[in-house]
Amino acid sequence: MDYFSLFRMTRSSAEILLNLLVVHGNSKLEWTTQGKEPVRPEKMLQIFLRYMGSKEGIRELSDRFNVAVSTVFQVQKRSTEAVLKLLPILIQWPSINDVDIIEQEFRNISVLDVFGGPT
Repeated sequence: MDYFSLFRMTRSSAEILLNLLVVHGNSKLEWTTQGKEPVRPEKMLQIFLRYMGSKEGIRELSDRFNVAVSTVFQVQKRSTEAVLKLLPILIQWPSINDVDIIEQEFRNISVLDVFGGPT
């Protein structure tokens, strides 16, 4: 299977997200587990993306990634919190001036009323 079908994101987009999570999301660079090798950030992101992008449960993900069920749960929880912290960086609303420009660009391609009601 290719990366996109497994994680619902291209590999390059996942790398960008990983960098944002490490720099801005306060993600730990390495996470030690009891008795097993540390879970690297790349693997944590893959667990999170697979959890969010599939119908697999925590037990299936635990088997797929060879980690404990508790690790999958913690990765899901921490990753969700980290992504939520990134929302102001990932989602930027246009300024009032930009709204007019964007609306005009949509009108130019015959898409009307993009930002609310009729004008």
